[in-house]
Order: sequence, then structure tokens, then C-alpha cells
Amino acid sequence: MTCVDRAHNLALALYCGARFKEAAEALKEVIALNPDYVDAIFSLGIGLSKSSSIAPAVEALRYAVRLNPADVRVDYHLGMAHLGLKQKELFWQQYSCVKSLESEMAVSMYEAFYNDPLPKGQFIPSRKRVT
Repeated sequence: MTCVDRAHNLALALYCGARFKEAAEALKEVIALNPDYVDAIFSLGIGLSKSSSIAPAVEALRYAVRLNPADVRVDYHLGMAHLGLKQKELFWQQYSCVKSLESEMAVSMYEAFYNDPLPKGQFIPSRKRVT
């Protein structure tokens, strides 16, 4: 385990302790050491969202998507951050990505958007992809 990995684990421990602002600062230090450490960037995006710093969270999550476009968790959290900023079209763009890869996460996003749980097995309508 490298020094950067240990620093990332410490930041995650802060995050798990609901110390989101401290975790965000620790993650920024990790990213300064390794700017392409996608797990740290992803964790930073989530931590910023949890500490109500949603606009910076979107930037971190967008960067994480560029580094690892196959990770549906990043698309999910990016979509939820867009929802927090009331950016509906961008939310639906991420929803489309998530829906194509992970239906349960898509249901969670849909319910968050409408603030209304779907009956189990109900069809989730598709949304037009924003280009």
C-alpha cells in the first residue's frame, strides 16, 4: 500500500465518520499527490455533495467520469448532484447512462426526481439524451 493509498483510506475514514468537510480537504491532498486517482476524485465528489458543496462536487464527478467512464456509480452520483442543482436536463442525461447499465440505481434516481417511490416492477420511462 502506497502513501497515497493510506492517505485515501484516512480520508475515507473521515467520510465514514460524517466529517465531510475534513474528508474533502484530505481528499484534495490525495489528489494533489496523484491527480488521476479516480477513487479519490469520486470520493471527493460524494463528500462535497454531502457537505452541500454541490457545484464543486459536479466538477469532481465530471472529472471522475472522464477518467473512468465505465463506473456507473459515478454517473449515478453526478446525476444526483445535477438534481441537487436543479439541472433537470443534465440529471436526465446521467439517468439515461445509469438506466442502460444498472436498473436499480435508475429506479432510485427516478424516485428522487419525482420524490415518489415507484411500485415494484413498474416501467421507467426513457428520457431523451442531451447532446
